[in-house]
Amino acid sequence: MDYLHNIFNEEKDVGAVSPIKTWFDPLKTPCVSAACLFTSKKVWEIVGGFDNVFGNKEKGTFGYEDTDWSYRCYSLGFKLKGVKGNDFPFFHKDTTTSKKTKERELALIKGRELILSKYNTNEINKFNRTVYPLTSEQLEIPGPKLNMVVTLCI
Repeated sequence: MDYLHNIFNEEKDVGAVSPIKTWFDPLKTPCVSAACLFTSKKVWEIVGGFDNVFGNKEKGTFGYEDTDWSYRCYSLGFKLKGVKGNDFPFFHKDTTTSKKTKERELALIKGRELILSKYNTNEINKFNRTVYPLTSEQLEIPGPKLNMVVTLCI
């Protein structure tokens, strides 16, 4: 926890630190994984909690609560940081193009449609693309992709 806390306090206006930092191109925003996220009570009170529509099997959605929270956090002027260095190696296989069950595929499609209907993508500033993760073009290349990031194991 101290390691993540130190990263969180490295610079001003950090909203969250996570071992998995990705890029959601339609909203031109970085995203951190909600599965393992370090933030403060102050940030949580400003940004709000996770949207209960996303990741709700009963509502037929899956997997966009991290994008929604990250976008709200980023839009409010906070920085989203991924863990750097090699102190705590964490291997994350990119499953973007992997085969999914029909139920999960439909839930991801519905979640994506909901998140893009929630935000007017024509009004989003064109932020610079980060070097991590893989670009849209790289994701189209056939074959497995393996991103390496780091995490804290406690």
